[in-house]
Amino acid sequence: MLLGPAATAEAQRRRSTTACDPTTSTSFTFGLTGGNLRPTGFRIAPTGAIASVPDTAAARSITPAAVSALARLAWSQEFTVLPEAPTRPTRNPDAVREFIDVVSACGRKHVEYASGEGARAFRELYDLLVALAH
Repeated sequence: MLLGPAATAEAQRRRSTTACDPTTSTSFTFGLTGGNLRPTGFRIAPTGAIASVPDTAAARSITPAAVSALARLAWSQEFTVLPEAPTRPTRNPDAVREFIDVVSACGRKHVEYASGEGARAFRELYDLLVALAH
């Protein structure tokens, strides 16, 4: 039986080798940013509560199972390999950009594209998030 610091080190080693499951802790923030706009949009908490950003009062909600399904989609290989931001300047630097910020205990992914543009994985997730928030 390990005691003291040895026990603590062993417990930390076991936790760090356990695979992280982001589906239970993922939250989403998404909406519009760019130019001289203050970012606006929505936040979906892991519990399913949906709130407007920058307002934080939850106005509606979805089920935690729906959030887990969104998390599986967001942490899929197609979405996680997207670049963080456009790799080339937008036609208009003040143009509105759509963004998705996915945060979990396992990590974070932020992706943004000029409004109406973007890879298929971004468009599908963004459109689904917007539909759920409205």
